[in-house]
Amino acid sequence: VTNETGPNAILLSDLNIQNGDFANLAEFPVLQMLYRQGMLLPNHPNNTGAKPFIIGHKNMVNAQMEYIHRGNYGLTSLEEILDAGIPQKQAEEMMRIKLHFAFGAVRPSSDLLEARIVDHEPVEILNGVHIARKSMNCYEFTYKDESSEINLNLSHDERYETPYELK
Repeated sequence: VTNETGPNAILLSDLNIQNGDFANLAEFPVLQMLYRQGMLLPNHPNNTGAKPFIIGHKNMVNAQMEYIHRGNYGLTSLEEILDAGIPQKQAEEMMRIKLHFAFGAVRPSSDLLEARIVDHEPVEILNGVHIARKSMNCYEFTYKDESSEINLNLSHDERYETPYELK
């Protein structure tokens, strides 16, 4: 049986917007990891119990965890659906369908994702790999005696690549 593989972590920008573009839109990459790669699917070979990592500054990680939760589930209770003006019977059916696709329960993002809050002190991600925030949007990964610096800052004329061009 073939199945998709791919990344298991997202390093968030310290900035919400760079050069007029949103910098942290982690919802679709996370959904890719959870569903297309099978990290969340019952009985899938890639469902080892490991969760994808969301890595970055505390404010950005918390905002993305909430964004992903709402993106994954939308309204999360019968009360929220009713408060949106949906009739009782329709709201109950919507919640039944939602719970079916959520494998029986609406879970907090922390059940689906592993948060790593990074400041200037090194934080272990996994298996001896550490990350430290060196300055605004600049991070250093270390493993044993190896290191690599990552600069997420865009130059003044640089823009994020559009993942899909609408025609």
